[in-house]
Amino acid sequence: MVAASSTSTRMFEDSVVDQTWRTLSAGSIPGLRVVSVSREGVFPATNVVVLFKHDTRPHCQFGMRYPVWDDDDDERCRHAGFQVNTLVANLREWIDAVDLGLPLDCGNAEVAWLDDQN
Repeated sequence: MVAASSTSTRMFEDSVVDQTWRTLSAGSIPGLRVVSVSREGVFPATNVVVLFKHDTRPHCQFGMRYPVWDDDDDERCRHAGFQVNTLVANLREWIDAVDLGLPLDCGNAEVAWLDDQN
């Protein structure tokens, strides 16, 4: 992982959050309604947190955390667009995959976290 100034790190993280919001709000995943996209944690353990609802379970609010920074120092991970595309692909897989899917029961929790990452 390449060290960066706190300003450039924050700008990159802001860009990933903003682009994630815009991509998901534009309907990139059918049936998904974005509630919020935010940042959680501090470099290098920063996550993008997506809260959303889905038409298949409109009474539930779901959440997904996705790491902004990658430990393997892959050059592509320093591009916000790559990070956003990867996050959207992972979220789409969670929603559509037979062996994953959205939790059937949201229980009493305010947010049903994908992969129980709360």
